[in-house]
Amino acid sequence: MVNHFVIFSLSTEKWQQVTKQVKEIISILHHANLVFGNLHSTKIMVNQNDREPKVKLVGFSWAGKEGEVTYPYFMSCKFQ
Repeated sequence: MVNHFVIFSLSTEKWQQVTKQVKEIISILHHANLVFGNLHSTKIMVNQNDREPKVKLVGFSWAGKEGEVTYPYFMSCKFQ
């Protein structure tokens, strides 16, 4: 596992690979009617030991079934 700050020092090619993998992961969740809930750079772990970076998402505390899970009030009020 690599510190999340490594994501900001990736080459353009590696950044595109990471972005593609994140989109694929989110798509898998959405097809299962799940939402991640709080996706940002600190939730994306990148392992660069291989030719292609391997991405994992962490911190599923706000994830859940679409339509059932909600953000905490202090977050939701910002979107009203």
